[in-house]
Amino acid sequence: MKTDNYSEKNREAWNEAASVHRKNRKVDYMVLFKNKNYSALDTTLSSLLNKISLSGRTVAQLCCNNGRELLSIVNTTGATGVGFDISDEFIAEASAIAKSTNLDCRFVRTDIYDLNTLYDNAFDLILFTAGALTWLHDLGRLFELVGRMLKSEGYLVIYEIHPFTNLLAWKDEPDYELSNPYKIAYKYFRDTPWIDNNGADYIGNTTYKSKTFTSFAHKLSDIITAIGSNEIIIREFTEYPHDVSAALEGLEKDKIVPLSYTILGQKSK
Repeated sequence: MKTDNYSEKNREAWNEAASVHRKNRKVDYMVLFKNKNYSALDTTLSSLLNKISLSGRTVAQLCCNNGRELLSIVNTTGATGVGFDISDEFIAEASAIAKSTNLDCRFVRTDIYDLNTLYDNAFDLILFTAGALTWLHDLGRLFELVGRMLKSEGYLVIYEIHPFTNLLAWKDEPDYELSNPYKIAYKYFRDTPWIDNNGADYIGNTTYKSKTFTSFAHKLSDIITAIGSNEIIIREFTEYPHDVSAALEGLEKDKIVPLSYTILGQKSK
């Protein structure tokens, strides 16, 4: 697949999004994280992470955004955190929160695919959350990197938007039908990226004309195969009727289709 310079364009788009999110955010994480019981995690992710002893462990989050999820883990478990993201603005925000609250967490601005051997065998847990995988075009290469970064018997946790939702139109899209929100609008076996200028502000629930960004559709089988091909054993795979992204939350009450999923994986010895 030809991706041109999509990564740098996405960096610009996410830097733009950071300012939109800051404007519309109703909470102040610099205040919230001074409470040692505060966590921005929902019960699904919290319950999954509670199966792993994280005190004194080192946790990484790839595509960490402003760090609120990783900071939540560090704040409530006693773990050490390292977050990686392509956006300069989100990394600056995350670093400022960590500094102001004295949390043992640092943040690195990078293209995920540019991570080098410095982080090999460095982490007890690697985390991906909602909307991370769609920005990364090569899953095989991604999970090869994850496999290298994990320590022996380290854990992989994914809490993501279900690939089935790639078939459905969002409310602000031309193919959306209010009378039939389950209408299949797109192909599951899509082999071309989405290229768009319609920025979705999931903080303020608004849209705006944004810088061009590119994202990718991944089949569930692509994700599972890429994980299993890199010495990571899938211990648990669970699907949910709730929408971790909030983009399709109007469908949650029906419990007709899967909207989210979690994977708990563990690197082999």
